[in-house]
Amino acid sequence: MKKLFIILLTFAAITATAQPHSEFIKARRTTWKKTVLNIGISLVSVTLEMTGDALYDMGKKSGNKSQMQWGHALQATGYVVPLVSIPFLVKRYRNKTIIDVGVIVGTYGLVRFATADLFYNLTAGENPLYVGNVSGYDNVMSQMPPDGRAFVKTISFGLAFGININYW
Repeated sequence: MKKLFIILLTFAAITATAQPHSEFIKARRTTWKKTVLNIGISLVSVTLEMTGDALYDMGKKSGNKSQMQWGHALQATGYVVPLVSIPFLVKRYRNKTIIDVGVIVGTYGLVRFATADLFYNLTAGENPLYVGNVSGYDNVMSQMPPDGRAFVKTISFGLAFGININYW
């Protein structure tokens, strides 16, 4: 009887201490899942948009209508992907929906800033750190050395990752 009582107490102690720990583990897994999902969806979206943009521009220059149509289709798909992902990322609290969408949009903006030029340039066959001279953004970025551009974009991507880890 004494051994059975010790076994029951030991089992109760292990179960009682494991409960908060398992809740913590479950919460951390959810955080990582949502972080990876949000950043992954943003990366897929930007990749589709920039690949489509590069294909469209190359098709326009060469007069290849099929390439222009594929580029346009990829751009449209890239715009739709984040919208489809919102229901999977929004928390179940009604008063947090606006903040959730803000984090999703902010992550998309930071990831787009960090990777858009890279994906466009890789598709177009340019140097990955190439910056054009068409827009104001291009003019500002072209004044920075390539290492500075890469540093700023790396900080932007790290900020997107950090915001997601701390929020979800």
